[in-house]
Amino acid sequence: MVVFTLRLLAPPRLRGEILQMLRSAMGPTLAERGCRNCHLQQDADEPNLLTFTQEWERQEDLDRHMASNEYRKVLAVMDMSDAPPSVSFLTVLDESAGFDRIAAARQHLAVQEGY
Repeated sequence: MVVFTLRLLAPPRLRGEILQMLRSAMGPTLAERGCRNCHLQQDADEPNLLTFTQEWERQEDLDRHMASNEYRKVLAVMDMSDAPPSVSFLTVLDESAGFDRIAAARQHLAVQEGY
């Protein structure tokens, strides 16, 4: 899995427009082949700090999306930022474990510490 993350500082006068543009990109993005999820978050302490995250099955799926016309909205939003945006691409091992993983880690620690 590949995770694309965009963090940007929206100018207060453009925050509503930026939020609208990113929200409008979410539906079509989620419909694309290989898109697992898409999130838009606003920082609790700094409402102009926005984080836009996309999760993709494969790098090829994300590359196809970045070459699409729909991705132009994301590029336009980057240009609207008050400061240079932060962009990251993370490759994630696809190991689903959930709460079982937490329990196993805690049990392992308890055994090491003699509980």
